[in-house]
Amino acid sequence: MIKSLKTTMAVALAGCFMFAAPAVMAGAAPSGIKSKKEISKAAKAAVSHISATELKAKIEANDKFFLIDSRTMPEFQAGHIEGAMWIPRGWIEFKTPKKIKDANAEIVVYCKAGSRGSLATKALLDMGYKNVRDLDGGIKGWINEDLPLYGILGKIEVLDVKAKEKSPNGSGLVRNVYP
Repeated sequence: MIKSLKTTMAVALAGCFMFAAPAVMAGAAPSGIKSKKEISKAAKAAVSHISATELKAKIEANDKFFLIDSRTMPEFQAGHIEGAMWIPRGWIEFKTPKKIKDANAEIVVYCKAGSRGSLATKALLDMGYKNVRDLDGGIKGWINEDLPLYGILGKIEVLDVKAKEKSPNGSGLVRNVYP
């Protein structure tokens, strides 16, 4: 009897692994847990957005607002929108209150393509900031409008956005542009 019980349990466990393993190996979220895609999609739907051309107009008009780049430091150093402050997504809740004390301040957040920016924007709204928008399309949307980027040496020109997959630091191919 004990032997047949052990055999039955072994078969049941093997069956569980057989059906669960493909989902785990495919990167699917366990049942009841939202995927990163679902969370990002919900955050994008929950926040307001600003287009690259609208943001450019705000910058040119010298409007008073805070611009937050929520990407990693290597991404920020490789090229960012002029005037942006670097607060990575994982530090938004900790660093922003030290830098932006006014809950009514206008804030624009961006990332590479929109997911981290939307998550950061939602976090700021949840914290009590009232006037926060996400840059639609992130810095990729900005670049697609042929708008300028700046690095540690000044203005840079993006030569090939797709090259980021080929470069070791994921920054794409850029060239410094000196006046």
